[in-house]
Amino acid sequence: MDSIQIFSGINSLGVPYPRDNRKHISYYDIVVNSLKSDFDVSGYNISSLSKNCTWDFMKILDENISILQIRNLQVYAYNKLRDANFLFKLVVPKNFQDKLRTDSDVDIGFRTVIENASNPIFLYSCGQNDFFSFIKAGPVELLDKKVRDKLPDNLEDLVFQCVDNVEKNWLSLYSINPNIKILSYGFYNSPLFNKINSAIKFQNFFIRDGRRYDDCFKYMINLYNNILRDRASKYDFVYYVSIDFMENYCSKMDFHPNTMGNELIAKASLDVINSEILKIKKI
Repeated sequence: MDSIQIFSGINSLGVPYPRDNRKHISYYDIVVNSLKSDFDVSGYNISSLSKNCTWDFMKILDENISILQIRNLQVYAYNKLRDANFLFKLVVPKNFQDKLRTDSDVDIGFRTVIENASNPIFLYSCGQNDFFSFIKAGPVELLDKKVRDKLPDNLEDLVFQCVDNVEKNWLSLYSINPNIKILSYGFYNSPLFNKINSAIKFQNFFIRDGRRYDDCFKYMINLYNNILRDRASKYDFVYYVSIDFMENYCSKMDFHPNTMGNELIAKASLDVINSEILKIKKI
């Protein structure tokens, strides 16, 4: 039986809201389990431990940080987010932290894991958190006019910078293992973004400050996806995966996927893996 190694990171689409996904089923888990009937499947999911961190991926690779160190960083990030953001307390149950602690593979560096993989496939979702880091605000914080007034005049440049970072990480992975195949996911609108956008437009109607934010989220998401798709087409080891359908499958009070959302992302991933990477005929 042929071997396949599935990896996921840098950040996934988020920790599922427990009422929508109590078992914390991720698309990574579904992809791995679906391939096990035909392949010897192994791998590692960075995202299962912290799905809300923007990773300095080059630092992880250069320093060959161990999986245990990654876990510790992610648990620390969980606690900081839980302390700072009341919405995060709703999204991540406190006892989830205990489930992250395992003793296997603690001495294996992440670069080494990728380097030694014979047939690695990387499920790559990243770039969106870079954007929020660049504007120094998350989606909810944009409800504050003071935050919006501090935004750069040209947000498009930040979108290009986000995609530049993603492209650098693709090349970093390829330099470590030229056999790697990367599924790079686009982003999507969500009911939460729509609510925030409506509230901003309502505020601006009364404030009349001359600045418009109508459909800002949709515009930035479409721009990001178009640039990412074009960049992916430059490389024969990168496959752009559209998940625009996710607008209808998000968790409540959040923009992360619910159980059905994870299942649909997994299906979109497997469609690419089976038809483009593994060349398996679907049953």
